Amino acid sequence: MSTRWKYQYTIVRFVPNQLRGEFLNVGVILHVVETGELHVEWLKDFSRLRQLSNNITSEEWKNFKKYLAENYKQIGTQAILSSQDTMVGEPISFASSGLLDYFYKEYTGQFQFTEPLGGITENPHQQLLRYYDRMVKPITEEEESNLPITRLEKVRKKVSNYLDRAGLLAPDKIKPKIQIDGKTSKWEFDFGRVNGSATLVEVISLDLIDFSAKSDRAFSLIGRVRDVRSSANPVLRNTQAYSVIHQTADPLRMEGTEEAKKLLENEGIEVVQDNDIDYLVKGLHRDLQLHPTTMFHSLN
Repeated sequence: MSTRWKYQYTIVRFVPNQLRGEFLNVGVILHVVETGELHVEWLKDFSRLRQLSNNITSEEWKNFKKYLAENYKQIGTQAILSSQDTMVGEPISFASSGLLDYFYKEYTGQFQFTEPLGGITENPHQQLLRYYDRMVKPITEEEESNLPITRLEKVRKKVSNYLDRAGLLAPDKIKPKIQIDGKTSKWEFDFGRVNGSATLVEVISLDLIDFSAKSDRAFSLIGRVRDVRSSANPVLRNTQAYSVIHQTADPLRMEGTEEAKKLLENEGIEVVQDNDIDYLVKGLHRDLQLHPTTMFHSLN
């Protein structure tokens, strides 16, 4: 009979601005309670941290992992790091069921731990990798192409129909497929208009199992909105932004949905559910009345 091990695990998050509440999952730590072993897997692409904050340096990232490993060693806990990390010296065994709770409370800076959760597994390392794939590993272009695009396109078509019936799809109001120069890049939007003011609208799907992919979707829009608002063009500095959200009622796919929407709201992006497009229409009519020009934005 295979040995079954009790464990606790925690997700390590990069939180550059606690007031904004933005974060990126950058690692998983799994603690085998009976043996004291720590299995650790880190995000391998440092550039993803830079996407969230230009202030973080690779040296800070390396020093955090080094300090963490040294801290574990000081309290006498064996650490088994991934092949990319060789910071811990000779391992020694020490079991402490409250170990991850200690680090959860101890680390309150730009690198933090989620509240530890527990379970039982026959293979701690494989369990670690499952958590990594689900909560930390970035979604690939191939995986992105397999997401429920058909449903998302249906939502976009629904939004387009509502705007058309409301008289908003017109050459002097909202036009399809325009390009806008942000501070660093040119962005293509499915619909839009810019002159004396600008309004952005994006349709995104949060109908995903992986909650980190949901935050990726939110950060993608946040990054684009920030770049547009940072443009030298004064028209774009007070850009109004909406995000039309497609989500599911399946409780197994709800984890991380509210967190992703909160990220958008904290950035000043108004969240609209895809079953309440009338709310969006009213908002766009209001924007057009306040300003003679607007922009509608829908992205993958």
